[in-house]
Amino acid sequence: MSEPIDRFQFMMDQRRKFMKEMAALTGLAMISSAELVRAAPVSITGDDEAKDMNWGSIKGRLLYDGETPERNEVDLDRIQLSPEDLKWFRSLGPILNEDWVVDKKDKSVQWVYVWLIPENVLLNGKRNKDAKQTLEVHKELMDIPVGKKVVHVDQNPQGYVPHAVAIREGMSLNMRNQGPVPHVFKFTGFANDDFTKAMPANKQILIEGLKTERGANQISCPPHPWEKMWLRIFNHPYYAVTDEHGRFEIKNAPKGKCRMVVWQEDMGFKATGRLAKYGDVIEIEGGAMKDLGDIKIKAKVLK
Repeated sequence: MSEPIDRFQFMMDQRRKFMKEMAALTGLAMISSAELVRAAPVSITGDDEAKDMNWGSIKGRLLYDGETPERNEVDLDRIQLSPEDLKWFRSLGPILNEDWVVDKKDKSVQWVYVWLIPENVLLNGKRNKDAKQTLEVHKELMDIPVGKKVVHVDQNPQGYVPHAVAIREGMSLNMRNQGPVPHVFKFTGFANDDFTKAMPANKQILIEGLKTERGANQISCPPHPWEKMWLRIFNHPYYAVTDEHGRFEIKNAPKGKCRMVVWQEDMGFKATGRLAKYGDVIEIEGGAMKDLGDIKIKAKVLK
């Protein structure tokens, strides 16, 4: 009987030895894995997240430098209007000019265009003909979202709303006349041909196929000369128009140096001199939202 017991004992000893070896190997594997994670933390970072460090965003606020400009009231009595039309134009109160729309409390400026261009468009103080005219575009901004392909502009008693619009080539304008007064839509272009369209009462027209423009386009209504707005058409996504608090924001631009251009309808370009249209050099910080703070602008002094 001793031989079967010895064989049984031998088998139990072998099983315990095997279990100890497996436990040791398992522990070693766990230790090695932990050491690998500690040694190479970058390996757990996704590719998309790492690439975003090559892109950054900016924001800021435009303020008026000096005494706040007065907004003059349009004298409708000097314009030949029917009593019905005159009543409609006055239905929302006085119509004020929009050359400068400045908040009297904090001097923030609305309707200012801000956009980015490559830093090397200028070389040694001269235009660099070999430089690209637009920045590299982030993958999320390559295509225009379906919901943003059409920008709506309303013609209300006090004029066009919004007064300044920026679009990208491939986007359209939907001009809406929701009132009882007929208007005329007149577009003055450079790369695009000038054209004029009737704007019947309670109708809308879709303006498509507009090409990129180097300058600002004016849209106006000849029968009502105080009605005008501005349009800029870009071939890239790095642009903005300041809101009622003078704020702007441009997202996902390539990190590094570039030029920021600021333009307002009465002032023109913020920068001065013959190279003003190339703006000022700024730097985009990768993976960050850079606050440029308050940027002051003022009307140009005519000599």
